[in-house]
This record gives sequence, structure tokens and C-alpha cells, in this order.
Amino acid sequence: IWGVFGVICVLIMMSGFQSIREYPLNDRNSLVIGIPVLATIGTSMMPAALIQSMPTLISYLFGSAICVGALVAIIVNLCIPEEKVEEDDVVDDVMNETNAA
Repeated sequence: IWGVFGVICVLIMMSGFQSIREYPLNDRNSLVIGIPVLATIGTSMMPAALIQSMPTLISYLFGSAICVGALVAIIVNLCIPEEKVEEDDVVDDVMNETNAA
């Protein structure tokens, strides 16, 4: 059963990578992707006794690593400012992609 679980996890991960592929992988986007992934993995490795010793609301939130990852993603996305892109740069990028295809 773990083999099937592993395959499903890889398929879900690859689907996620395909959905973010169209965005440029600059420093900001790398942080917006990487920090929540680390928070999710870290939360999933927290001992159950530690989570149960927290106050009820916090314990409920930390009981789901996905919830922590989603909240961290929202916070990081709002806190890190986006780079200003000139309109000419966007037009050049679109034209280069069109010519390459």
C-alpha cells in the first residue's frame, strides 16, 4: 500500500510543479514556494505530545501540516513584495516565447 501512496504523492507533486511552471522562478517566488514546504514538513515531524500540550486552537491548527503550510504560504506571499516589471519587458518576453515556438 505504501508503494501506491508514494506514486500518488509524486503525481500530485508533479501536478503542482506543472501549475507553477508558468511563473518565473525568481528569488521571491522561490521563497514563496520553499518556506511553506519546509513549514509543512517540519510540522508533520512535530511530536504528537508537543502538539497536544499546546492551547486548543493552536493544537488544532498544528494538527494538520497542510493547514500550517497553507497559512505560511499566504503570509509569505503577502509579506514579500513583488518585483515591479516594466510593460516593455513583459511584451519582449511574450514575443520571445512566440518566436521560440
